[in-house]
Amino acid sequence: MAPTFQETLFSILQTAFSQTYTCAGAKKVFTPYTSPQIRILNLRQGAQCIAGGLPVEKIHLLVAGKCYILKYSVDGKSIIADTMYPVQLFGLYELLQGSPTYEATVTAASECVLLELPAGAFRQALYENISIALLTLEYLAGMVQHNFRRNDRNLLNSGMENLLLYIHQYCTGKRLPTILPVERKIMSEELGINLRTLYRYINRLKEEGLISIQKGKIQVTSEEFRRLDQIVSEISLDTGSAL
Repeated sequence: MAPTFQETLFSILQTAFSQTYTCAGAKKVFTPYTSPQIRILNLRQGAQCIAGGLPVEKIHLLVAGKCYILKYSVDGKSIIADTMYPVQLFGLYELLQGSPTYEATVTAASECVLLELPAGAFRQALYENISIALLTLEYLAGMVQHNFRRNDRNLLNSGMENLLLYIHQYCTGKRLPTILPVERKIMSEELGINLRTLYRYINRLKEEGLISIQKGKIQVTSEEFRRLDQIVSEISLDTGSAL
């Protein structure tokens, strides 16, 4: 007997929250869960996942890669409101609020893998399946913590400190030397730092031997990362936050 949608959804959520995945690993693990109701999406960098203003018909579960949350000003200029890493449930906020349309646009900041789930069936599962409801509640608690930490960083840290944390987070776990592929304009929007100020900060970090520049991109060597790691540890102690 084939599993019901709710049984499959619970297995998907359990699997998604159990560990982190590469894009190749996520496709291998989650493809068996696909069905006429559940699709797997492998998006290239820059591809749109959700368009703000369209009807909330799907929930998108991010299981690998990262996405940008984009908001638009009245004159049509896009601003990166947040950078999201797995596990994320895009569209859940609107679903729970009863909003008829998505409130933001979501695009792939890198190659990413998502599962597309029917919003109506997901809502029904939340009301009928306590296990799914509890997993979703844990996810929402994590989102609240994420927002608290982001607000703390904005309030307690300087722009330079947030840039150091940004570079350190990207390099952690990477084989060194590594290059940050992010464009300066995107980095400026992610961090909420004026572009001219960002260039000044980057030049200062280069002068202090904390980064180097290769073909216009920020590069971090093993020795530079060692120095960054020490500074970030001091920032964490000063702010008292878990960064």
